[in-house]
Amino acid sequence: MIADGELWDHIVATTGRLLAGFVIGSALGVVAGLAMGVWRPVRAALGPTFTALYALPKIAILPLLLLIFGLTETPKVLAVVISVFFVVQINTLAGIVQIDARILEAARAYKATGWRLFRYILLPGAIPAIMTGLRVSAGMSVIVITAVEFVASNDGLGYLIWNSWQLFQPQDMYVGLITVSLLGALLTGLIIVLERALLPWRRPGGSHRKVKK
Repeated sequence: MIADGELWDHIVATTGRLLAGFVIGSALGVVAGLAMGVWRPVRAALGPTFTALYALPKIAILPLLLLIFGLTETPKVLAVVISVFFVVQINTLAGIVQIDARILEAARAYKATGWRLFRYILLPGAIPAIMTGLRVSAGMSVIVITAVEFVASNDGLGYLIWNSWQLFQPQDMYVGLITVSLLGALLTGLIIVLERALLPWRRPGGSHRKVKK
């Protein structure tokens, strides 16, 4: 399947939808989480709605997306966007809310307000929670895009798995399953690398090397 290009076609289709939905959903989730964490009126206005929508199975809204957008790429990408958005938003908000009040008091004592407070205190304090949300949503996004491709696609790894099952071609089905697993592991690995780059002090011996340098 690699030699004749069939597998690559499915990988490219799934990867394109997955990355587009993951990037858009992550960006929107971070922005919404930061806004809700910084401004309480925004949290009060959007919190109950987001809580209710988060409980809705994300794959359950696929028929609605197909009804609105038809059999195009849009509903497939949006399904990933929605699933990633809520996980990242919840973790980002939690990262802001859980910042130690003593740190905020010390920052205000040194006249850190507005943008300076956000840039040097709130955002760095929320980054660990944001990265946790990204790691969790990475696995969820792979699950969602695979399930979407089961029923609403003519290409992609999900389509390969489902079509192989229907045609009783287990060898092709196993290829799809293994490739999906590798894709999920690769995406999670990239997020771990990004996390280590953004949070060098959390690496073993990171603070020691920094002080020594």
